[in-house]
Amino acid sequence: MTARAEGEVLKAWREQRGLTQKDLASMAGLRSPSIGAYERGQRRPDDQAVARICAALDVEPFRLFLDMARARADRLDPLVAELRSKAGRPGGSGRRIAELEWACGIVLHALQEIIIYFAARRR
Repeated sequence: MTARAEGEVLKAWREQRGLTQKDLASMAGLRSPSIGAYERGQRRPDDQAVARICAALDVEPFRLFLDMARARADRLDPLVAELRSKAGRPGGSGRRIAELEWACGIVLHALQEIIIYFAARRR
């Protein structure tokens, strides 16, 4: 997943709670510029920062990771559309595209199940 996709999820969660970057940084014991860098995808938070941010937002880390996985899947949609359009051209392979879509769906579902499994074990 791109750091930018992760950052967009973090920003959306922060804004849903009506918090500024400064508010979240203060609540999480982090610096405001760090929150901004995470949201812009310029940096990725380490595990400790993720735990602090999730605690400040009152969110289980697995929910954050699950939303990030969904954001990544959403970013694949334009690529899949482009592949579909190429499949209809001479020399394109509709069957290969369908197989690729199927495989991507299986991988995403497996990632979601893994995240849910480990989240349940932590409780």
